[in-house]
Amino acid sequence: MDTYCGWNDNCFCKSFFFNSSKKLKSEVVPRPAERSLDHALQVIAPKESSDSVRKRHSTVAEKKVVKKAILNEGQTLRLLALDQFGNKEFWVYIYLENRERISNPNRVPQGTELILPDTSQYSIDAEDAISVEKAKLLGKEVLKKFS
Repeated sequence: MDTYCGWNDNCFCKSFFFNSSKKLKSEVVPRPAERSLDHALQVIAPKESSDSVRKRHSTVAEKKVVKKAILNEGQTLRLLALDQFGNKEFWVYIYLENRERISNPNRVPQGTELILPDTSQYSIDAEDAISVEKAKLLGKEVLKKFS
């Protein structure tokens, strides 16, 4: 059954629906080409500024998804970071997100369920040399505590 985000009947954003397997999914339906976003925002709440409505509306439509991974046999935080983020230096962010589960980042038992860091929160970008260098320096600082 389709539901709309709840602003009102004029909203063009279909934010959530249930598929046939009854799992919640997110979908954004494109707005009609003849109407701009600002026009739609004025229809929704003409007394509020477009920016305040846009901010509230995006909060309703966006749900933070926590991604998890299980450390496989022979896998390290570095290998997991390489696999998930494209560079092994981002292991430090996996460690920071899971400090309560990991007593030593050099010895993480296989089968450990780990929360993967949000790339936007830590500015994780394997193609950005500054992002990689920042993670590398932070990793060195973290490892000093375990030497």
